[in-house]
Amino acid sequence: MVSRRSVLYGICGVGLGSATYAGLQDDTSAETDTQTDAETAPEPDWQPATTARLTHEYINNNRAQHDHTRMSWHDGLASVASDYAETMGTQSFFSHTHEGRNGGDRLARAGVDMQTWGENIVYTWWDRSLDDGKVLTSASEVAYWCTNWWLNSSEHRANIMDPRFDAHATGFYRTDADKILGVELFGKAE
Repeated sequence: MVSRRSVLYGICGVGLGSATYAGLQDDTSAETDTQTDAETAPEPDWQPATTARLTHEYINNNRAQHDHTRMSWHDGLASVASDYAETMGTQSFFSHTHEGRNGGDRLARAGVDMQTWGENIVYTWWDRSLDDGKVLTSASEVAYWCTNWWLNSSEHRANIMDPRFDAHATGFYRTDADKILGVELFGKAE
């Protein structure tokens, strides 16, 4: 097994016509419990769509634990999130902005109309050894780890718990070097 850096980075942003972004986070001690009994056994192959749906469920389960309404899955947000995760992976960068465009610009370009929007991004590696000895080798493990990382960062958690948002989706991409990039988009439909 190839050794990977244990540092994980994530950035979040929220937009109300113009975007504001939180600073770079460097925290590898995420340990919020979001798994449910309904979860199935992990599959050994990379499954980005399954990872995205599981992340959505974990996020909603956590919102419910804090008396927030569930967000609906939004296919438009999912498409933009997946496309942007792939763009970051294939072009080797990690940022909310690319070629002068932010998440709101990407949503508008894709025809996804939102009154307000938010974005969290994260990266890790497939087959990554964690501090507790576990290794990320399934959709459920990646979804669980990314959800917990976002929940343990105050800026990311603020997006997750924002009561304005009623729509949500995530997208993931795995590079040839096994780097996994995740994009989480939130919105309030117009």
